[in-house]
Amino acid sequence: MALNQRDEALLWIGVELYPGLIQSIEYSPNPHQTHAVVYQRYPRYANIVAQQLEKFLRQPIAVLRYDSFLQQPDVYAAFLVEPELHSKALVEWTRQRQIFTFSPFADAVSAGIDSGFLIKEQVKPQLNVGQLRQKSIEFKPFFFKIAEHYD
Repeated sequence: MALNQRDEALLWIGVELYPGLIQSIEYSPNPHQTHAVVYQRYPRYANIVAQQLEKFLRQPIAVLRYDSFLQQPDVYAAFLVEPELHSKALVEWTRQRQIFTFSPFADAVSAGIDSGFLIKEQVKPQLNVGQLRQKSIEFKPFFFKIAEHYD
């Protein structure tokens, strides 16, 4: 089993974008530094994504199945590796714990995920301003300016 070709391409673009996104966070009330790659059905993708992110971020990345992720109290940010993870339950759970969420898949931000990206004439980061405001997460002014905003 695997992601479809479009989603797999979006996943690898997300791997390239995520470290810069994380480095652009200016303030987060969440004191933890654990980054998680979250999956439901495809651990192979999660493991590869985690390996790549460890190189870019120079820190360990936890690979967690969705149900295990919901048991983790100390996650700072979560990279979602499957579009099926865009659920109201996940959005609410991460909002309550002020966990920053990223998904590279279509309609992620409109589903309540904190960040994703748009492909128009160019690839641009996309921020869910309402979700980030609720979590008190702030981005550096330049990054906030260049990103597409969803509210």
